[in-house]
Amino acid sequence: WRSRRRLFAAREQRPRPLRDDKILTDWNGLMIAALALAGRVLEDARYTGAAARAVGFIRRFLWREDGRLWHRYRQGHAGLQANLDDYAFLCWGLLECYETTFEPRYLREAVQLAEQMIALFEDAGRGGFFFTPSDGEPLLIRPKEPYDNAYPSGHSVAVLVLIRLARMLGRPAWEDRAIRAARAYGEAVRRHPSAFTALLTGLDLAIGPSVEVVIAGDPAAADTQALLTALRRPYLPRKVVMLRPADDAPDACFDLAPYLVHQRSLEGRATAYVCRNLQCDQPTTDPAVMLARLQEAPA
Repeated sequence: WRSRRRLFAAREQRPRPLRDDKILTDWNGLMIAALALAGRVLEDARYTGAAARAVGFIRRFLWREDGRLWHRYRQGHAGLQANLDDYAFLCWGLLECYETTFEPRYLREAVQLAEQMIALFEDAGRGGFFFTPSDGEPLLIRPKEPYDNAYPSGHSVAVLVLIRLARMLGRPAWEDRAIRAARAYGEAVRRHPSAFTALLTGLDLAIGPSVEVVIAGDPAAADTQALLTALRRPYLPRKVVMLRPADDAPDACFDLAPYLVHQRSLEGRATAYVCRNLQCDQPTTDPAVMLARLQEAPA
């Protein structure tokens, strides 16, 4: 320990190396998605709480009053126009937060970002998504970055979140946009599939077979939690989950997903609806029956 203290004292006489301490919206979006998913799968509130705190920071410092995002925050200052990665990755993180907590605010914010992403980045002529926004700095060539590298591309994640939202909300037009974006690079995907793993994950959900699960009940009630816990145990990557609260809940999200109005709990008990393309089986209050129906429709 004495030698280490002497070495540290000597090093303190030298200029310290520069430290990258900026906070980026896109990288935080990826971390939020990972933490929320870990909290859900491992049933560990520490990860869920960390994801929620990160979202809170972005809401406070990186979400503009006009609904758009900043890209970077450092030492009390936010700036730089957000790019496709910022919108797509944060949207992904918010979707994972919703499926972990079922707090309506996460879903509403994910929808808001998806709408902004389409308006600002979609290539309406050729399909796909540009990296820079439509009102960004004029460039000789407006770039697209469809390839996945050390982390997924914003283009791939945009396809993934639009397909998930389309299934969750019953908006087939959004899935059509996502499929069109994927087809814009169909030949490249066929030649180099390993460069499009995140894109293929989204297409895997679209091609299916996939299922939509609606849980109708009080999110704080034990029977609702029993259904949700059972739903989280098996690995079912081709599924999306929505919570349908009571009619008098503060925010039931019926305006986002109108079909939820008809999927009520049975006799006041938490109820599961297992659906394929919004065509649902008979509802059940039994977690075992719900899981059996999910196995009948491989996900």
